Amino acid sequence: GKTLVEIEVEGDVEAEASNPAQPASGGQGPSKPAESGGNVKASAKASTSSSKTLASPAVRRVAKEHSVDLSSVRGSGPQGRVLKSDVLSFASGGGSAASGGEEAPEGAAGEDQAYGIGYGGRPSRVASDVDVPIRGYMRTMFKSMTQSLSVPHFHFNEEVDMSALIGLRQGLKSEFEKEGVKLTFIPFILKALSLAMSDFPSVNSSILPSQDVLRYHGSHNIGCAMATEAGLVVPNIKNVQDLSIYEIARELNRLQDCAKNSKLSTRDISDGTIT
Repeated sequence: GKTLVEIEVEGDVEAEASNPAQPASGGQGPSKPAESGGNVKASAKASTSSSKTLASPAVRRVAKEHSVDLSSVRGSGPQGRVLKSDVLSFASGGGSAASGGEEAPEGAAGEDQAYGIGYGGRPSRVASDVDVPIRGYMRTMFKSMTQSLSVPHFHFNEEVDMSALIGLRQGLKSEFEKEGVKLTFIPFILKALSLAMSDFPSVNSSILPSQDVLRYHGSHNIGCAMATEAGLVVPNIKNVQDLSIYEIARELNRLQDCAKNSKLSTRDISDGTIT
């Protein structure tokens, strides 16, 4: 799993990075110039290295509380970002040190990822059971996927000649690309589903919790399953019945980018009426 949201506060990072090293206590006199200069250089180097390490202000605060140099911690988050779990694991002696530019042994990365534990980060090692709160869109996904188990399932297969659609997509593809929109077959399928639901509205309905009311949904909020590194997510495109193929494709591109970068909002995955 990956961190869903990390808010970087410019002032916090700069303040921590700019804090001068505190003089050692104990009443000792000033060090020799050569030694003092060396210590200052070493401290400045460590501070600069830590400030370049990808980590949120909250993680930097935890590292400071545990006297951990972030540049010495191997981050398990996206792009090597150091997570809170990495710092705590390192402080307890069970974490992995940063490679310092050297290549990790083959299979080491995969071995670390084998200990992934879903939402909230991916510790490099888990020595004992760890309980991780399910939050954000993971909580919403859990709720919707659990509810789906109460719906009777059946499978229906049909073969369709897509030759005309292939030609249509090919003709529109270059025009969409000029607007920065990637056109796949999915927008056509979503629109076709929406048109079918207009003729057969019972397909776009759901039973209310009271179990005695069938609600016909006026909006065609169609969900599209997407595989991400954090797991399966099913965001939905709102009001497909009112959108053109171009508008559906543009919104689909946005949702795919958000899913890829773990930036889906609760609204993106809520209020779906059909998948």
